[in-house]
Amino acid sequence: MSCGVSALSKALSVENYYAVKNYYVTKNNVLTQIQNVKLRNYFEKLKQSDGFISSLGNKIIGQGQRCETAIDNHLAGKLDMKKAIKKLKTYKAIQSAAIEIPSSMAAASASAGICSAATGDIASAAGICSLGALTGAFLKAALKCFDRAGNKIKGDTFNKKKLVEDGISGTICGVMPQAKLLAETPELLAGVMIGGAAIKKAAKKILGKTK
Repeated sequence: MSCGVSALSKALSVENYYAVKNYYVTKNNVLTQIQNVKLRNYFEKLKQSDGFISSLGNKIIGQGQRCETAIDNHLAGKLDMKKAIKKLKTYKAIQSAAIEIPSSMAAASASAGICSAATGDIASAAGICSLGALTGAFLKAALKCFDRAGNKIKGDTFNKKKLVEDGISGTICGVMPQAKLLAETPELLAGVMIGGAAIKKAAKKILGKTK
C-alpha cells in the first residue's frame, strides 16, 4: 500500500513539475511577445520623427535594419531587452545628431562671417553681435523646420515649443563665434548677459503656455 502511495506521489510530483514549467514557459513567451510589441511600437514612433535631414544618418549606416534585426532577435530569445533598447536609442541619437550638428554649424558659420565685418567701436560691435545672434537663431530654426516638414508627425513643422528651443539654441550658436569680440568689449558682454536673461525669462513663459 505504501509503495502504491509513494509511486502515486512521485507521479503527481513529476506532473506538477511539468505543469509549473509549462506555465512559466508560456508566461515568459507572452511577456516576450508583449515586450516585442512595445519595442516595435517605439521603433515605429522613432521612424515617424525621421525628417528630410535627420533620416540621412541612419540610412547611411543602416541603423534601421540593425534595429529590425535586434527586435527579431529579442523575440527569438537571442537578445535581451536591454540590448534591444540600446539599438533603438542609438537610432534616436543618430537621428538627433544628423540635424542638430549641421544646423548648429550653419548658424555658427553664418554668424562668424557677419562677425568679420565688425569694427573697433562699441556701437558697431553691438550691432554685429545682435545681427549674428539673430542670424544664428533664424537659420537654425529654419533648418529644423525644414527637417520636421519631412516627418510624419502632424503639426510638428511649426511646433511653437520647438521653434523657441531652436531659436534659443541658434542664438547661442550665433554668439559663440563672437567670443573674442565680447571679451574685448566688457560693456557689450554685460549687455548680452542681461539680454540673455530677458530672453530666457520670455522663453519660459512661452514654453509654459505651449506644454
